[in-house]
Amino acid sequence: MSRYLRIPRVMGSSEHRLMASNLQVSRRMAILIGLTSAAIAIVVTISVALAQPAPGSGSTFKGKVIDDFGSKIVIETDAGKLLVEPRGATAGSIKVTPGETVIVTGAAQQRIIDASRIARENGETIFFGTSNPALAGWTLSDVTAAQIQAVLKAQGLVQVGGAERKKRHIEIPARDADGRDVIASLDLFGRIWEIEDADHDKKRVPVQVTTDLQAADIIRQAGYGVARSVERRKHHYEVLTTSSSGEPLELHVDMSGRIYKRLWVR
Repeated sequence: MSRYLRIPRVMGSSEHRLMASNLQVSRRMAILIGLTSAAIAIVVTISVALAQPAPGSGSTFKGKVIDDFGSKIVIETDAGKLLVEPRGATAGSIKVTPGETVIVTGAAQQRIIDASRIARENGETIFFGTSNPALAGWTLSDVTAAQIQAVLKAQGLVQVGGAERKKRHIEIPARDADGRDVIASLDLFGRIWEIEDADHDKKRVPVQVTTDLQAADIIRQAGYGVARSVERRKHHYEVLTTSSSGEPLELHVDMSGRIYKRLWVR
């Protein structure tokens, strides 16, 4: 009889051990789930804290300058700290004051802005250059049609074709007061940069100008200033002078005595 009475006690002990084991497993699972949830929360928190700026070729970011490395700056934005790297010929010439707010235009990737433009809050441009072609931050719309027309009019030109964006300038087919077809080029600021005869072949002209003095006299008679320097090239002369308004110019005179190109020296 006692043998049968001991059986329930043995089975009861096993059940208790099983229940205790299950309870321990449940507690461990709860702890594990809790730790996993906490880890996920931490990851989410970090992801939010380190949210990347929205990428784009013409994105704009507003932030306060917190570090200045000369050719690069660090700004504090709503998306966190971003490194601004100006791209172009004038990179490294930016002048900022720690604590001032700037507006940066460019392409963002991995918390770095490939900047094509940096301006102060009042609209003053600090930097304006070209970015990586794949991340071009400036477009033809940066220079408006009204600006183009005003620049051409000031030079006595009439636009005869569509403006075309190049890497460092904008080209506009135009015609001068004498009916000559020319190509007018504007720089990235929308200023006149170069005017050149559209269909001129300097290699196929009669040679009538053979001295620097002749080239200097040609530009003087054309209404330009005194020649500061004259350099003879294989098929033309390059004369450094000024316009009637005092702007520094480099004029290209072919061997026939024709001024076929004007470049603004800035």
